Amino acid sequence: MTDSNKTWLPRTKRFPVQIPISVSTIGTFLDSEIMNLSKGGIFIRADITLPLGTEVDLKFSIPYSDRAVEATGTVVWTRKAGPKPKGAFPDHPAGMGIQFKQIDLSDMEFLLDSIERIMENS
Repeated sequence: MTDSNKTWLPRTKRFPVQIPISVSTIGTFLDSEIMNLSKGGIFIRADITLPLGTEVDLKFSIPYSDRAVEATGTVVWTRKAGPKPKGAFPDHPAGMGIQFKQIDLSDMEFLLDSIERIMENS
């Protein structure tokens, strides 16, 4: 049975990367790694995840650039460490999907240009 009240949108293309990142929220700070990014958000590898709906401040630099990208985001999904349910991707690490909530337009343009450069050089 399908829910006719929901509109399903295709996921935006995600680009695999390995970028160090600092994530902070009230009472929590962690350094981790971005495993993939898209124009809508990022996946952060993390053994300890934050609760869904948590707002976070993000700061990271794109490889081969000194410019830092700053944004705020919301934890929209998590993947826990340990055995994966049947049908799940067994090699995917634990972590969090963060949806960008606020990002400066110039930072977004820089991010998209950087993604294109990274993919051309891969």
